[in-house]
Amino acid sequence: MLTIKGLAVRFALGLAALAAIPAVSNDAAACGDVFIPEIDHRIQGLANAEKTMRDGKIVASAQSVVRMFPEIRSINPGRDGMLQRAQRTLAVALVRADGGIDLDPTWRGKSPEQRAKNVAWAVAALERLREQRKNDPSVDTDLGEALAKVEGRKDEARSLLQGLADRDLMATPQGYAALGRLQQEAGNTTARDAAVQRCNTMAKDSSVCQVPTSQGGQS
Repeated sequence: MLTIKGLAVRFALGLAALAAIPAVSNDAAACGDVFIPEIDHRIQGLANAEKTMRDGKIVASAQSVVRMFPEIRSINPGRDGMLQRAQRTLAVALVRADGGIDLDPTWRGKSPEQRAKNVAWAVAALERLREQRKNDPSVDTDLGEALAKVEGRKDEARSLLQGLADRDLMATPQGYAALGRLQQEAGNTTARDAAVQRCNTMAKDSSVCQVPTSQGGQS
């Protein structure tokens, strides 16, 4: 027969065993007696969108980002790394499409005004990212490519991109292509040819590096 002292010992041991069971996070989903942590599938989805962008499928990449982050146009990502990557991917897609991507009722790119608005958003998003990631050549390259599409900011773009090229820090062939176009517009054919040559060395698809050398012509 258990004594009162024995019952007290068992009760204490039972409490200790309960305390040893790890608490289940609110981020876990119950499945019978098994608790499975919730997974944010946007993480893998964003990685896929970035790869799609690198493969040159810019519309598909942009569509994927907007589906995963429908609020992406209006939010300030601050230091949230995933939101920064999402805005950056969408911004680069819009720049490379000259703003001409229709995504949903809030993203239209048919008229010149709509396309300019989309490019302006992309520039603002990349400038905001640059404030968070100073001296990052890959961000500077994307911003330079974007600024090259904005009248009144092409000198700024050329200076930024040429600085990256001079230090061998250009992150993408599209950056070199943008620099080549800017140098062509500035009448500096030597710098243009150098940028195109570096672009061809880096690009998987040489069509990325085509730079008009005259009205209606291409190098």
